[in-house]
Amino acid sequence: MQQMRTLDEATDGKRKAVLTAGQFQQYQAKKKNQPRPMGPRPDETRP
Repeated sequence: MQQMRTLDEATDGKRKAVLTAGQFQQYQAKKKNQPRPMGPRPDETRP
């Protein structure tokens, strides 16, 4: 999970460098409201 968070932060940094301040704010708002995926975590095994 920490690896995903680190990758997500790095990707956001790249986006911030390319987008305008307004565009980046819109991106963050959409990202915040995006539903989280449901289902088992990748480290869980099913019987």
